[in-house]
Amino acid sequence: MKQIKLGTRITLVMILVLAIGLTSLWLITNMRTTADLKTSAINTLTDAVNTRTELIELYIQEGETLLRGYGRADDIVKALLLDPENEELQAKAQEYTMGYGKGKANLASIYIAMTTTEILAHTNPGSIGVITRTGERAEALANAVFRTGDLYNGGVMISPTSGLQIVTMYYPIYDDNGGRLGWVGASTFISFLKEKLDSLKIVGLEDSEYALINVKTGEYIFHNDDELIATVTEDASHLEIIENVKNNPTKGISTMEFKDAQGENSIKVYKNMVDRDWVFILSEKESSVYADAARSSEVLAVACIIVLVLTAAIIWLLISFMTRGLGRVSDSLEKIGRLDLTEDEVLKSYLQNRSEVGIIASATDNVSHTVKNIIETLNTCDIEMVDNMEYLNKASNTLTNYVRDNASATEEFSSRIETTNTAINEVKDEVVNISNIVTSIGGKVGDSTTISDELIKTSREMEDSIEVALKKGKKLK
Repeated sequence: MKQIKLGTRITLVMILVLAIGLTSLWLITNMRTTADLKTSAINTLTDAVNTRTELIELYIQEGETLLRGYGRADDIVKALLLDPENEELQAKAQEYTMGYGKGKANLASIYIAMTTTEILAHTNPGSIGVITRTGERAEALANAVFRTGDLYNGGVMISPTSGLQIVTMYYPIYDDNGGRLGWVGASTFISFLKEKLDSLKIVGLEDSEYALINVKTGEYIFHNDDELIATVTEDASHLEIIENVKNNPTKGISTMEFKDAQGENSIKVYKNMVDRDWVFILSEKESSVYADAARSSEVLAVACIIVLVLTAAIIWLLISFMTRGLGRVSDSLEKIGRLDLTEDEVLKSYLQNRSEVGIIASATDNVSHTVKNIIETLNTCDIEMVDNMEYLNKASNTLTNYVRDNASATEEFSSRIETTNTAINEVKDEVVNISNIVTSIGGKVGDSTTISDELIKTSREMEDSIEVALKKGKKLK
């Protein structure tokens, strides 16, 4: 395996550290940017919800103010309700009604009606004398109008004449004793309001969707999709919001994160318009919310990569410049390792350098000279050793000849010792026989005991001498 140079290793380590640092920076920045964008999006949606609900309230209040002003003309409205058969009052009331409604583009109709719902004056003259409700429906409407003692908003409905969405409202009229006389009613088109809502765009969240829902009925009053208007919502998130509003009927703004059936997350900000039993919802997909974060993340990632590449190139150039002498000194050390002790002119150029490279170069030069001296000494010793080996070889040959001669003499002496040992063994056997004979004679001749004992003693001494001689002969062998 090829050895990686020190400069390269240092460069790789520094690049690795830099890459870890830049990656950490990217991750932290990305997480903070995502969190900040989410907070910013929620704040933006919250502001948008407030703006739009205020716009709706202002639009509705404008119609209510219009109706109140119309109903407070007691000399006309109250007078007609007190005397509905008076033709002069009828004509005066109709003229007043037509003039009041003139030039008001969003006004669908304005009229005077009795508690029986019979119309006495109307911006559409053809509706005069029409009874709009009968029986329980008429009674229910009358109770609703007079229950509040003030203006009653009937909510949004589809106009039976134009087929357009309208907001209906009623203002009760009482006699001087507080008795019920009837009411003035009005309906305003809300198409203008919807057009206004549709035209409002949220910077950065252009794909946001809104909906205005009747909490009691679950019907859409407004929706981005016109086909859903006046239909009952089936959206799971909207149904959940309606349930939340019913359980917690406050005027505050709430936020909800919701995952649809396709697994896509969305952020929903809604406000309960308690006084009207409406809830306004503004929603945006998280993918759109984090789109800027994704773009910022990509830009930051590219910037980090560029910084990493440029920094790595600069580090590599600097380290290569600072360690270029180290590579040449390393080559000199490799030459010494191969016992190539020729003068290295490149190495000499770094000997006066005060840096670490200069120190290593000086040490390498010293090692080179030391190794050269050692080799010269070893060569001298080798010559002397060769001469000594020749002398030792001659001495060894002479000694070998002497050893061979001595071995021959030793073999001859050993042969003679074996002959002597044989003779001694024979004499020993004879002495033993003689000893046995003498012992036998001693038993028969009692008088010769003394002589025999001496003879035995002498025989034993001879036997001992023979054994000693025999042992010495074996040792010599």
